[in-house]
Formats: sequence, C-alpha cells, structure tokens
Amino acid sequence: MTIESWIANTPVRNERLFHGGMGLLMVLFIAICFAFHHGVKQSVTSIGNERMQCIELCGSEPDIRKAFDELSQKNQKIQADLDELLNTIPKRVIDSEILSQVRKVAHSRHCSLIDFRPGKTQKHNDFQTRTFGLHLEGEFRDIFQFFESLPQLPFAYQIGQLKIFEPSVQGGACRLDVDLNVLFDHAWTRGVAK
Repeated sequence: MTIESWIANTPVRNERLFHGGMGLLMVLFIAICFAFHHGVKQSVTSIGNERMQCIELCGSEPDIRKAFDELSQKNQKIQADLDELLNTIPKRVIDSEILSQVRKVAHSRHCSLIDFRPGKTQKHNDFQTRTFGLHLEGEFRDIFQFFESLPQLPFAYQIGQLKIFEPSVQGGACRLDVDLNVLFDHAWTRGVAK
C-alpha cells in the first residue's frame, strides 16, 4: 500500500473508525443507563417499602400510644415501689428503735420479749446488716402470729438462725430464739438522711 492509496482511503477509514467508536460509546452509554436504571429501581422499591412501613406505623399509632401509656404507668408504679422499699432501709441502725418496734409487734401478738441482744454489724457490697438476737416466749399460735406480723416492721430485715423449743411443761409457753438481720446503709440510699 502506498501513501497515495492510504490518503485516498483515509476518509473511508476515518468514517469507519468514527462509526465504530460511536457504536462502542452507544453500547457503553446503554450499559451505564441500564445500571443506573437498576439502581434507581431498587431505590424506588426501597422507598416504597419504607413508605408502607410508615403508613403501617401511623395506622398503629393508637395501639403504640396505648402500650406506651401502659408501660409508663407500670414504670411509675415500679419506681414508687422502689422508693417505698428504699424508704424502709435506714442510713443507720439505732438499737433502741429496733427494740421498740420488735417489742410492739411481740406484745400485739401476746408474746413476751425476754431478751434482745444487739450483735455484729457486717459489711456487704452495697449495704450493711446488724444482727439482733431475740428470745421470745408464748404459745405456739402466738409465736406463729408474731412471724406473720413481722412485715409490719418499718425497716428491711432478714430472718437468720431460728430455733423453737417445746414447752417444758404441758400447756406451757414455747420459747423462740431468732436472729433478726436488719439491713441499713444501702448504696442507693446513701446521701439521703434518714
């Protein structure tokens, strides 16, 4: 091929190259448009699904509001119960107050408080306990009622070691030795004077 034939065929060749390049650009453009269309279609579908969820949520708003109100009321009740419980935990234990309260419950149940022994104070992680040894006498029924009445005590406690002795004579009084562990100085009540 000579230069003259090449120059003579150049416009045809250039035209072919131009049409081939344009065809390639069109294929590339169509591929890009298809990918873009696919992405837009997924976005539109996603937005449609989110719209349906929003419509469902708006439709169930009264139910959600009702459930929220019920949970708020339950939370307030639980908070009130917790506050009431924390109010039964003193900052410190005063032996004479414990004695007075226990004696009042014992006498209301026809039991005699024979001995009251303040014991050790024990530290736990979040609170402390003080043990009080109690020695009571009374009929078995009265001692049972004494235990039923213990929740009237205005402080948090735990029953420790417990011994009940039969009457030494027929129809006599039963004896009860019990350790009453009084809870105080709880971490959640610190800083609140009681």
